[in-house]
Amino acid sequence: MLYLGSIPYTALAEIRPHPGHYVSIGGFTILKDLKVADFDPDISLFSQNEERLEMYEIVQTFDQLMSTPVTPDDTVSYLITQLLAEVLKARGYDGVQFRSSVSEGHNLCVFDTSNAAFLDGHSTVRSIESVSYKAPEVPSLTVPDRGDFQYGK
Repeated sequence: MLYLGSIPYTALAEIRPHPGHYVSIGGFTILKDLKVADFDPDISLFSQNEERLEMYEIVQTFDQLMSTPVTPDDTVSYLITQLLAEVLKARGYDGVQFRSSVSEGHNLCVFDTSNAAFLDGHSTVRSIESVSYKAPEVPSLTVPDRGDFQYGK
């Protein structure tokens, strides 16, 4: 499989490098029309009726599943995304596209690497200087008080 990012920063961010790492980014071209499962489609494609809107909700659930970063200890989520890819391949799809959770771009997973070719002159090496995180505070309960418990009715 070949994992591609829609913009260079997406490709770089998806591998989650650390400061001091060097990252090679290459440009690729798709060699033929591909049948791609798109898990981030425009909602207007599903707005005809209630049943289609329910389908959109399912597609968005898959998009969220595919976009959520998988940590090394989360083997179940990884296996689910691999199973989804196998089902799509069995159904005749050439790849899957989904939102990036770490960048503004999208990811494209091409199941057969012979469907893409490296573009000479479209590669760079980047030196990672820093990494930043957005970490807004979320409401949490650190020390419960009497009002936090509900007793039998």
